[in-house]
Amino acid sequence: MANASIKSPEYDQGFALIEVIVALVIMAMAAVSIGFLFIRNYATVSAAGRQSEMLFLARENMESKIINAGEDPENDTILQISFDNLDEPIQVPGKIITITQEYDKIRSFNNQNATNQGENGQEVVDGKGLITLETFIYDASVNQNND
Repeated sequence: MANASIKSPEYDQGFALIEVIVALVIMAMAAVSIGFLFIRNYATVSAAGRQSEMLFLARENMESKIINAGEDPENDTILQISFDNLDEPIQVPGKIITITQEYDKIRSFNNQNATNQGENGQEVVDGKGLITLETFIYDASVNQNND
C-alpha cells in the first residue's frame, strides 16, 4: 500500500505540451476579442468626433446668419402661438433661420459585406449624415399696434 501512494518522478516535470497549446489558444482568442472591441470603440469615437466637428461648423454658420439676419428679408415671418384659453393666436414677427450641414460618415475599417469598400484600410464613405439647426429671431423693429 505504501508503494501505491508514491508518484513517479516522470509526471512531475511541468506542463505537457498540449496544456501549453490550449492555454495559448485561449489567450489568443481573448486578445483578438479585446482587439476587436478596441477597434469598434475607436470607430465609434471617431464618428462622434466628426459629428461634433460638423455641429460646431453648423453653429458657426448659424451665428453668422443671426448676425446678418437684418439684411435678409427673405426669412421674414410671423410666428403664431396659440393657447386654449385665447380666441386669437399671438403673432410674433421675426425671422426663421435654418442651417443644414451635411457630412460624410466614414468607416475606419473595411467591411466584407459593404459595396463601397476601400483597399488597404483606407477610409470609406458609408453614407451621409445631416445636421439641421433652426431658430427664430424676434424682430423688435416691427411695430405691432393691436388697436
